[in-house]
Amino acid sequence: MPKPAPTDLVPPQWKRNPVGLWVYIAAGVGMILWSGLRIVLERIGLRR
Repeated sequence: MPKPAPTDLVPPQWKRNPVGLWVYIAAGVGMILWSGLRIVLERIGLRR
């Protein structure tokens, strides 16, 4: 199975409007950071 190029995974409308792609990336990174922050806060809360 050849690995698809990253551009093959991007819907056509995002190639015309890259702002939507950046919003999607920012939302994904934000969700990862938020979930990580919640885990850290829970561990700090349990440690006390």
